[in-house]
Amino acid sequence: MKAKITKRLVDSLEPDPARDVLVWDTELAGFGLRVSRGGVKSYIFQYKFQRRARRITLGVHGRALTLEAARKLALARRLAVQAGGDPATEAQEAAAAPTVRDLETRYLAEHAAKRSKSTQRSAAQFFRLFLIPALGSRKVASVTWADLEAIHQRLAYIPYQANGLLSLASKAWSLAARWGWCPRDQPNPAHGHDRYPERVRGQALDREQLARLGAALDQEKPGSVAVAAFRFCLLTGCRPGEARTARWDTIDLSARLWKLPEAKTGPRAVYLGQAAVDVLAGLDRNGPFLFSGITPDVRIPTKPATHSDVKAATHSEAKPATLPGVAASRAHGGSKWPS
Repeated sequence: MKAKITKRLVDSLEPDPARDVLVWDTELAGFGLRVSRGGVKSYIFQYKFQRRARRITLGVHGRALTLEAARKLALARRLAVQAGGDPATEAQEAAAAPTVRDLETRYLAEHAAKRSKSTQRSAAQFFRLFLIPALGSRKVASVTWADLEAIHQRLAYIPYQANGLLSLASKAWSLAARWGWCPRDQPNPAHGHDRYPERVRGQALDREQLARLGAALDQEKPGSVAVAAFRFCLLTGCRPGEARTARWDTIDLSARLWKLPEAKTGPRAVYLGQAAVDVLAGLDRNGPFLFSGITPDVRIPTKPATHSDVKAATHSEAKPATLPGVAASRAHGGSKWPS
């Protein structure tokens, strides 16, 4: 059926239980209206590409797509065909284009997996908590500067994480361009944002402050696992998580070496000075861990010390050192007991 497609015609057409009703516009070649047997009215566009008839659906008639908007879409598709394009293939490719969820999967599997475990956890959290809820179903190539800026502004109350999100997104969209998921000449949406000032996370203690801290720790009862772990961090410069889970089978006292098989930056060896050796000499070697878990009354050799074990003790035991502006958990030079 051919007729000038008007709003009155669209509203008046009734479905045919036996077949779809097709109406082709007499003013714009290829533009049509389809009324399904169930009564759904959709705008369509039909054309020829390489001598083959192709048809695409522009959308369902309604508030989201009016007759005027559908006619404009059909005209745009017709101009594209005249320029040598194939709207149907382009629509299929657009529908199959990778989403931000796909970017998360590939980024974690091919990029983050080659980094440290803490980097992997951090990347997964940035995607899970911030990017996926806001943009998970969006096509990677469609994400804009404004999209990421909106997320960045919502995270203003946690500036470190907000800035970290931009760093991760910058790398992720750079890789997406390399993978062909978005045009290489398309600006990276994570670039050009004003980052938030970040509070200084801590400071190293000078010699006088270390002496006062040591004196305060000396007042604690001998054999305290928390104090020993804290001293071990001070004397080796290791990360708290590395110390808490350190095992005796990684310690070579004769060579004064501690071999970490899975450090944050990869396997490495730490030289143990005499003071660190003295700390280890004062420990009971009755389990696999240097610093085993504790309860108010019992030490548990089969479990490593927890964050709570050490944090509670060092915060109270280091208090007599009266180091204004310096948290005891920062004393080893900038890291902190993981929360």
